[in-house]
Amino acid sequence: MRSHTVNPFGKKRLSLLKVSIALIVFLFSCNTVQSMERFYSYRASPQISFKTNKIKAEVFFLFEQTLIEGGINIIRRKVISANRYLYEITPKYGYSRDWDFYEGELILFHDLTNNNYLLESVSLGSGSPDIEEVGDEFISELIITPFKAKISE
Repeated sequence: MRSHTVNPFGKKRLSLLKVSIALIVFLFSCNTVQSMERFYSYRASPQISFKTNKIKAEVFFLFEQTLIEGGINIIRRKVISANRYLYEITPKYGYSRDWDFYEGELILFHDLTNNNYLLESVSLGSGSPDIEEVGDEFISELIITPFKAKISE
């Protein structure tokens, strides 16, 4: 006589595998759909120069102090090339409804020959299409005006 081996879980295993794959696909697709949000960016090259007789360390301290007082958190400072400094920024308390941006970058250039500083580039990321208007206002009210006032003191 021949004995037959019967696998009582054979069909259930295949069914369980199908259900698991379907569940994984569903979870990943739902998360992707729910988290999709438009991302708008603002890029400007203001090329605004600041001339001062202060030493370099003091100017950078005043620049960072200006950003912090304006409600901006500096995530990272980085030298990206000769005398070119990158500041990665976010609003201090998460998303800012006032300035309507999530993250940004500022590039400050220092010309050694005549002690001139140049706000070379500003880029901001936002979830709002109004970032163009907000970006111009952000540059003038939070960076340029207070920084010029501090440097001239």
